[in-house]
Amino acid sequence: MSSTVITLNKGRGAHLARLLEGLGRGTLPEACIVVEIGGDDAPLPDLAFPVERVPFPRDGLPLAAARNAGRRAARTDTLVFLDVDCIPSRGL
Repeated sequence: MSSTVITLNKGRGAHLARLLEGLGRGTLPEACIVVEIGGDDAPLPDLAFPVERVPFPRDGLPLAAARNAGRRAARTDTLVFLDVDCIPSRGL
């Protein structure tokens, strides 16, 4: 079953890197969608799965709207929404 992980990021590049590295230790998702609230272009680690950054230039932290933007960008039916400060376990 292919899945897409969706996360929101607003200036938390170190947290994002750890989330992505954690995803790389388990069953790989088809993709990871990173909704960049307010924009962020911090470099990402080399990964064995694609990461798509979705710009979301809004003020504040509009979580529901940002998650919906991530959903619209996904191309699989199975979605996993993770907060950017979560490090997924190998069994996710």
